[in-house]
This record gives sequence, structure tokens and C-alpha cells, in this order.
Amino acid sequence: MRTDEQICTLKKDANKHNFAFAETVTYSIYAKNRGPYDSKIKVVDALPAGLIFFSVSDNKSSFHCSESSNIITCKGNRKFAKDEQVIITVEAIVIEEGTIDNTAVISSYNNIPDTILWNNHNTRSIYVGVPGGYESVTIKKNSR
Repeated sequence: MRTDEQICTLKKDANKHNFAFAETVTYSIYAKNRGPYDSKIKVVDALPAGLIFFSVSDNKSSFHCSESSNIITCKGNRKFAKDEQVIITVEAIVIEEGTIDNTAVISSYNNIPDTILWNNHNTRSIYVGVPGGYESVTIKKNSR
């Protein structure tokens, strides 16, 4: 690693994979400053069509999340130390059926750029089906 690089990483999980229409999905976003320097970080999660924002929270008092037009933006008002992590919890209501892909992106906003970009975004896919559509039904025909 070059000495003038900053590394931020992001991981995103959903509370489950299959959802019914109008159910609430909970995403957990793990944003981390991997160093080598202290850095201010910013996370953006633009909720795609098929999801309506419900709530957002985080586990750091020095971090602030807000939402506008289904775009969630979270920023720290101080620098995060090397290996410090914030966990962001996003809740949304599913309003479309099918596969919904949701991507979050992290960036460092100080004078040292993060040039290792492959780990700065993460996508989670969920599947939304008809209510009760996840149970299997077996029909047997009796022959006489």
C-alpha cells in the first residue's frame, strides 16, 4: 500500500432474503475506516424503486444520518480512528414484487483519497413475492 492511500470498507446485510409485499426489510451497513490514517467517512444508500424509506439509525453519537427523497446520507462530524467502525441500520418497506438490489457506498472525505475502490460499495438483493407465496403446496391426485 502506498503511504498516501486511505482505505474505507463497507459491508451490507439484510435481515432475510425473502419478503412479502408491504413487509419491512432491515439493512445493516458496516462502515469501517481501515486506515492507515484517521478519516472522516460518508455513507450513501440510495434506496431503489421498490423500497420506501421508513427509518435510519446508527451506533455512534458522533455520526449523523438523514434521508431525503429515498436517499440516505450518513456522515461523521469527527475523524474515525484506524479500524473504527459505525453500524448503520436502515428500515424500508417493500412496495414492488421481484428482485430488489440495494447498494450502499462509502467514501473518505479528507485530503487523502481512497484509491482502493472495489471494497467501497456493497449490494444486497432481496426477493419480494406474493404474501404466502413462499410455502410449497403439494397436490396429489388419487387414481381409482
